[in-house]
Amino acid sequence: PQNWTCVCESCRRTYSDRYGEPMPGELTAEVRAFREAVLVEFLAALVAHVDSLGGRSTICLLPPVEGHHVGVDDWEPVAAIDGLDTLATDPYWSFFDLDVKEFVGGQSARLRETADAHGLRSQIWIQGFRLDPTQAGEIRHAVDAARAAGVDDLWTWGYEACGHMTYLGTKEPEAVWRELADALTGGRA
Repeated sequence: PQNWTCVCESCRRTYSDRYGEPMPGELTAEVRAFREAVLVEFLAALVAHVDSLGGRSTICLLPPVEGHHVGVDDWEPVAAIDGLDTLATDPYWSFFDLDVKEFVGGQSARLRETADAHGLRSQIWIQGFRLDPTQAGEIRHAVDAARAAGVDDLWTWGYEACGHMTYLGTKEPEAVWRELADALTGGRA
């Protein structure tokens, strides 16, 4: 909870220049707006650079979750970045202990609406870590919710259900990976 933004010298100076006062020591509405504005500026510069090289960019935004200081509240400025090709999100329902249908479905609809309004492709990342085989139904609900919202570009994070990672480890990763692959490919895995 205490790590809610960068407070390096450059960020504090930029905040002070923009707001005419020192950066507060707590997450205020102004600090949150500053944090998002600086992020959008950075992403715009990055997308412009990739575009200048002939590449295409995808930006994946973690959706805001009540009680967590992550994510970007307003996706519109990000979606409006010139040169952006795909807008994505990763509604990790189990990680945040949220209802899979409501969270994935709601964030997928929000993503699709925002992407469509800006002529972008939409992409959803399905949770593939810290799961176990008993959550196979949740995995399928997540995939179905994203597809029902009209998002066809679905991926999963991470590879082989993160069986190689101790922190994000999955119980029986081989079984979870099979469930993920089967759900994402419609049984063609």
